Amino acid sequence: MHVALQRDLASTMINSKTCKRTAVYTLIFYFGLARPTYAYIDPGSGSYFLQLLIAGLLAGLYTLKIYWAKVRSFLGRILKWRD
Repeated sequence: MHVALQRDLASTMINSKTCKRTAVYTLIFYFGLARPTYAYIDPGSGSYFLQLLIAGLLAGLYTLKIYWAKVRSFLGRILKWRD
């Protein structure tokens, strides 16, 4: 009986409505308390962020290249399953 009660509590506590509500409250709290910051981002910082963005994109493409066979077989199974 105790295990069944734990499962019921876990399923009640973790549902999509509660998770969505928590996410919305977190975003409201986060953006509601944001204050304007008067900061300066120099061109060196901008180029660094641009390098980070480009490096992230290239890393993602390289990862896709490495795992392309697995991704292709996975998508093939999904598409064949729907037909």
